[in-house]
Amino acid sequence: MHERMLNHTDALLGYFAEQEFHAAALRVIERGYRALRLDPFGSGFYELDRDQKLQAVALVEAVRDAIGPDGKLSPLTNEKFSGII
Repeated sequence: MHERMLNHTDALLGYFAEQEFHAAALRVIERGYRALRLDPFGSGFYELDRDQKLQAVALVEAVRDAIGPDGKLSPLTNEKFSGII
């Protein structure tokens, strides 16, 4: 791998409980990946209600805990929050 390229994976795409996200993130980091993309928003679309927001934060926190402060984390929105034109 080129030293300047960041190796990342989409292994965390999907909607799981915090413990599942944490365990999956640990497995990915153990395989040598340094960056993760995840979709913590589940079926949320356009606007999240309070419970969906809290769930998204909990999932991101679980992954951050697993990968540590130096791991790169990229939440995906997949245009879920784009307004209709």
